[in-house]
Amino acid sequence: MKNLLTYGLVCLTLFFTSCLLNREEDEKPKGEDVLNEEIILPAGSFSVDDDQLTRDPGLTISSGTSSAAVRVEEGQTISASITFSSADANVTHAGIRFGNSGKSWLIPISAAKGYSSGTLSFSMGIPSGLCDQIKSICHDVKCYEFAVASAGGSSYRISNENINELVLGCGACDDSSCKELAVGCSCDANTMNADAQRISTSLSNLSGDIDQLCSFFYSEFVPWYDSVVDCLSQSGASQTDVRAILDSYKTLKDTYDDLCSSARGRTDVDHEQPVNDALELVELVKSKI
Repeated sequence: MKNLLTYGLVCLTLFFTSCLLNREEDEKPKGEDVLNEEIILPAGSFSVDDDQLTRDPGLTISSGTSSAAVRVEEGQTISASITFSSADANVTHAGIRFGNSGKSWLIPISAAKGYSSGTLSFSMGIPSGLCDQIKSICHDVKCYEFAVASAGGSSYRISNENINELVLGCGACDDSSCKELAVGCSCDANTMNADAQRISTSLSNLSGDIDQLCSFFYSEFVPWYDSVVDCLSQSGASQTDVRAILDSYKTLKDTYDDLCSSARGRTDVDHEQPVNDALELVELVKSKI
């Protein structure tokens, strides 16, 4: 009888402990809320509230909303590029926010000063240990990007927003919250080859419009590249192969950053070479899958 009572107490203890742990897990904050608080940004960046921002119809950015969610993880650095057009040539910052409400972050971009068009490029880091604060699952995260101009004092004027879909991977790819949710979780060779072919076909079908090419590069090509490099790293590809792709991409990214910051809206710029350069990188990736 004594053993039976002891067994019963142990079971009750385990049951209540499990309930407590599950409750604590359920009460953890949303991934994008924590990310918006703790994202690592370039020096000089600062946060503002909604009432400090006013929409300016003369300030716009090209559509760069991603069509496929990209898996990102703690400790990772994310590159962002926002192509803008400003009637008053007074852009001072890039702006981001994770989630559809809450404070926004302004990143100073001194190179944009005095230009009526260009590209705002910067990097941001996901802190290591971030996943300890939230559920151990994949979190759907929406990253809002916009261009910013000073309106005097602590007020700012902003462009329209792009919304990029991210998946904060605090769970394994085989977790139910992650399956088929992020490109980075589709690392089998057939899927990777199909994605590479899709990018190649889309590049080949682009018209001679530089704005269209730049929009495709930042909204489609860059997320694809990020995911495929992630996949190759996970699959045990040789460091030599990965390094060759990284080096080629860096050169390509510099080319597009220069092109898209100086040639926006122009019709006299030859787009064939930039397209061919991107196609060469796709073929390099396909050879390493």
